[in-house]
Amino acid sequence: MSLSMSRLQRIIAILSFLQQKRRVTAEELALRFEVSQRTIYRDMQELFAAGLPLQATTGSGYLLGDQRQLAPISFSREQALAIFTARTLAGYKTSDATLRHLDDALQKIKAAATSQDKTLLEELENNTWQLDQLPAENRHRAFRFLEEIQTALASKHTLEIEYFPMQGQTQWRTVEPHSLFYNYQWHLLAWCRLRNDLRDFRVDRIRQLRVGVKFKARKTLPSLPDYLQSQNELGPQNHYIIQFTEEVANMLIETKYYYGWMAEKQLENGWVEMAFRNNSVEYMGRWCMYWLPKVRPVSPPELLTFINKQLAEKF
Repeated sequence: MSLSMSRLQRIIAILSFLQQKRRVTAEELALRFEVSQRTIYRDMQELFAAGLPLQATTGSGYLLGDQRQLAPISFSREQALAIFTARTLAGYKTSDATLRHLDDALQKIKAAATSQDKTLLEELENNTWQLDQLPAENRHRAFRFLEEIQTALASKHTLEIEYFPMQGQTQWRTVEPHSLFYNYQWHLLAWCRLRNDLRDFRVDRIRQLRVGVKFKARKTLPSLPDYLQSQNELGPQNHYIIQFTEEVANMLIETKYYYGWMAEKQLENGWVEMAFRNNSVEYMGRWCMYWLPKVRPVSPPELLTFINKQLAEKF
């Protein structure tokens, strides 16, 4: 039976989708590929006829069995470019280990690409740059536990972490991972057994980490979007721009992370400008006052007002 090209492409895409999922229903496939369930049934018959190790159960959907005999599905040019773009953008948002895995994946894609597509990818590699990558030592601190957290989140294992909160002393905590999200920095949302509540942990503030035991997911916890919405209702965090002399900036390699450090750049006058995200003007203001006169608070206005008021009262 001959297949139209559009149908052939859809069947290949269905096979790729089955390789990613444990089990999928005809209804899910119909919604994903925007066709009727009857069309999906016919497509699945083609896959059965091709001898693929498919299993079908009434009410439970389709399951792809032993996949070791299946040849890898090649990427289109657009998919290869999408992965290349993701690798470029990941340059300062993930760990060195993850970057190596992405590089390995790109090499495999290039190995299977046509000569024309190989030339295209190599040209892009030679002429695409990510200029605002974190220095290696900062990237190590910010992302060094990311893979362990991802694994624990997926496998439902507790984590024992030594954590330095924004205000307070370092503490060991046992947490149950709930969600992982990126908002200027990587954050782990987890149930904290010490506080008996959901807590937002910045990954770059984790000093040490150990994988614990299996746990059963709590069914009454809010979703990540609902949790973030509730936190926004408590009051958004402020963005701070603060300039330091180079001498002080070199002394803040450790402590700047505890104040919500996001990024920094070298200024032509020898000063270093840093960006922070924090929800306490007083906390940031008193920290700035400690470094006077080797600090220049730039924004927000509330920070300058607080510092000027404190200095007026003091002197």
